[in-house]
Amino acid sequence: MVPDDLKSRWSLRIKGDRSNLEEFLRPDTMVDHVHYDSDKTRDGREYFLRRVRSHLTGRHVLVMDDIQDNLVFREYTERQPHFHVFPVRGQVHRRHGLRPAGRRASL
Repeated sequence: MVPDDLKSRWSLRIKGDRSNLEEFLRPDTMVDHVHYDSDKTRDGREYFLRRVRSHLTGRHVLVMDDIQDNLVFREYTERQPHFHVFPVRGQVHRRHGLRPAGRRASL
């Protein structure tokens, strides 16, 4: 599953978003890439975005699955000054937040 040379930098957390994010997001933690494929409820998605917001770098990449029916992601990206659209397997994934360095946006 995980190549031997990457195992020291990889871990599987299964306690749920609220517990796991507290372990990952210490006050000095900054994140360049985050892939969310978890709680599909509005509340779960909004919690995640609120919780990671202050930890995202100016050039972060945010990936969320199932965005075709994800109004939370659509609303988030509409408030971002920059984003890119990427086609995936014949479908267009509406927006992936990608901002230039030094720019911050509120969720």
